Amino acid sequence: MSEVQLRRMQRGDVWPGRRPVTHLLEEALALIATGRGAEPVLLSGPRGSGRTEALAWLATRIHHDGLLSVRGDAAAGTSPAAAVLRSIADAGELLVGRRPGSSAVQSLRRRSAALATAAGDGRAVPVGELPALVRLLGEATEEARAALVLVITGLAGDGPARELLDAVQRGHDPNQPVLVVAACQVLRGAPEGWRRVDLGPLGAADLDAALQDPGLMVLGPVLTPARATAVLERTGGWPGLLTPVLEHLAAAVRSAAAPLDDEAVTRAVAETVAATVQRWIGGPLSSPERRYLRAVVDLAGADGSASLVDVGRALGDSTRFSAESSTLAQLRLGLLERGALFSPGKDRLAPALVGLGELLR
Repeated sequence: MSEVQLRRMQRGDVWPGRRPVTHLLEEALALIATGRGAEPVLLSGPRGSGRTEALAWLATRIHHDGLLSVRGDAAAGTSPAAAVLRSIADAGELLVGRRPGSSAVQSLRRRSAALATAAGDGRAVPVGELPALVRLLGEATEEARAALVLVITGLAGDGPARELLDAVQRGHDPNQPVLVVAACQVLRGAPEGWRRVDLGPLGAADLDAALQDPGLMVLGPVLTPARATAVLERTGGWPGLLTPVLEHLAAAVRSAAAPLDDEAVTRAVAETVAATVQRWIGGPLSSPERRYLRAVVDLAGADGSASLVDVGRALGDSTRFSAESSTLAQLRLGLLERGALFSPGKDRLAPALVGLGELLR
């Protein structure tokens, strides 16, 4: 986390464009704090869309309000279900401290601990175990007269993510003081029973707010309206790119012997976007990888994804670039592992991070 992001978090600042999101979360926290229930919330967006910042704000607010909180990373461990299970086991330990004599708390503790041990031994934990555990978590929290937030991160891939979200929702009782907040990459459609919030790009008001940070005030005289518009266009307005671009520009202004001209600003923005995206995916792209990604970006439809068949056709009909070729499959697998792509559905691919098209220019 950069110094600018850290100062924003410490001040409790949010981007103007994210205030509807934080307002929704504030309302949900207020409900469970008074013993009522709240709908589960799904924060959706590609890498760089601000999911991490939104969750950092949520963690700060939970601490400020004195609520209990546990977190499960679905990308860690033997399976997504195992990660959520471990977080529920952690919740059981927290609730024991609040109401050790509660039968629901003791039942949750025993059941979740047994499954967590199984997961720790490498045994598979079926998603089907989650509804009953989530239901028991609500009952235990209510008996302990507590309020708890269950945060689920690391969800990727339309099928696995939707399966886990559906399982959690089936066990969640919106009348009990448990708020479930999940963060994932873009899904097709809203999972049933979840209040979905798509994290979109930021705008001019967000850029103006960012320039009030002490570390970025030096940019005030530099970012003319035309340059500010260009910065928003080249970053797509995404916070994961906008913040490092502004920090780079501020450093360039401080070290420059003369005022920056339009060409210098444009070059600094392009270099920072490229460097940031490359850092996300672990380094530069090879020529075949760039060609593959460019095909996915160019062929993406209204849902942001492209079919494997269309990508294969775009790359040529030769054996080397047919949709069934081992070369193409290896490229696809490598880009999925690097986090440049994700699969939102069977035989479909979509960019997993913002700024990918800018990197491929």
